[in-house]
Amino acid sequence: MNTPNYCIRLTGNALLGKLECCTGEQLCMILELLAATKKGLTWYAADVNLITHRKEWHIYKLRKPNLIGKTQRFKVLSKQVEQFESGFFLGVRGGPHRLDTDLKF
Repeated sequence: MNTPNYCIRLTGNALLGKLECCTGEQLCMILELLAATKKGLTWYAADVNLITHRKEWHIYKLRKPNLIGKTQRFKVLSKQVEQFESGFFLGVRGGPHRLDTDLKF
């Protein structure tokens, strides 16, 4: 397996100076920063749990990464989320790619 170029863990109140962490708003902010320097990413998500149920996110609860799409679509989906309990998000240049593996952690 390749080593990731970047790994961002959202903890504490480092983003936007709020007590809450891992909000949809914070994730959108990170996506905007990444989009400014990393063009053409295709996004995948797995093992996602939300504080509030959103049917659009149901397929991303699985341990196998599922395609979200380009950054703009990821931002639209993230804006609907009050707060993430957990989740694994992977941005890959180009794509979409076929990801056949379950996450092991």
